[in-house]
Amino acid sequence: MKKLLFLIAIFSVITFGQVKFGATAGLNMASWSGSDATDTKGITGFAFGGFVATPGDGLGFRGEALYSMKGATVTFLGVDISMKYNYLEFPLLGKYTFTTPGTIKPSIYAGPYVGFLLSSKAEANGNTSDISDQKGVDFGLAFGAGADFNVGNSTVGLIARYGLGLTKINDKADLKNGCFSIMANYAF
Repeated sequence: MKKLLFLIAIFSVITFGQVKFGATAGLNMASWSGSDATDTKGITGFAFGGFVATPGDGLGFRGEALYSMKGATVTFLGVDISMKYNYLEFPLLGKYTFTTPGTIKPSIYAGPYVGFLLSSKAEANGNTSDISDQKGVDFGLAFGAGADFNVGNSTVGLIARYGLGLTKINDKADLKNGCFSIMANYAF
């Protein structure tokens, strides 16, 4: 993960001139989409990790390395089964920061992500078991908006975004990840 953030930082310095590093953490409200996503409900999880981003107004870049919890709850024969998927996710986002007077800087984000499946488990009635035959890679698009607040030489920010999964999570069903996230950032 450190090597990937380093490569993203080098790319950003060459392309945009300077970068800021930071940490991010927040709440995921995940669900599934697709023709087989009937009788499913969303689940709540966490996401946290690090990022490198170009500071300043106008067009920029933000690369992230995140631990991200996704999945859904399926009802089968009257029993709710929580399907929990944990990913190591790498969003590469284009960012546009609006020029405003003062210390609040609104921005919009969009770009692709790739997620590598770390674990997949089913939980029901206090029992947990591993789920096999799941795809190891998830591709999608992320888009959203946020605002940064300058605090001395550091920046604190909030982002709300949606991750739209484009690939099926397995070959047996038409199920794709979807995830609404609210994240807090600290850049130094």
